[in-house]
Amino acid sequence: MTSICFAQAPASVLGINPNTTMKKFNLELSKKGYKPTQTADGLYEYTVKYAGYSNCAMEVKYNVGNDSVLRIIIEIPHESITKDKSIFENLTKQFKEKYGNESDLGEDLLKIREEYEGRHIRRTRYERSYGKYYRTGNPTCCVKWYFNDEEYEDGVEVRYYTNARSDGKVSVNSDI
Repeated sequence: MTSICFAQAPASVLGINPNTTMKKFNLELSKKGYKPTQTADGLYEYTVKYAGYSNCAMEVKYNVGNDSVLRIIIEIPHESITKDKSIFENLTKQFKEKYGNESDLGEDLLKIREEYEGRHIRRTRYERSYGKYYRTGNPTCCVKWYFNDEEYEDGVEVRYYTNARSDGKVSVNSDI
């Protein structure tokens, strides 16, 4: 299942505005007791408690060129499809209460795919997931529930997309 959130109040992740630099975002997370479990160029990973769910994996992708946070993905641990459905419904109720303006993301994405392909829609992950979105302003937030999907593991994830963009700059190593 898939949902995206947009509303009048600015969205936050763990109480932190994600429209910031990775350095500042990481500093705010460290104040809350979260340290990166893994880092790579353009990526930080953490284990966090999110919306009352423990041991959630959180990826923060950022633009290496200007250090701006691009996207945050939080995966809630999978236990069963029934439990995942319950988590998804709980999260979408909370997002609807906070942000309102609920719409079905699955239908919108299928329409977009049909528009681009101009022919019958082939089986995609969206047929095995469900979603809604909410108008939150920036960042865009979506909740996704995957089940019996060939491309994705079963489970629920929340994604935040900030207003930052990749700049397309390529860093060239000195040994090339």
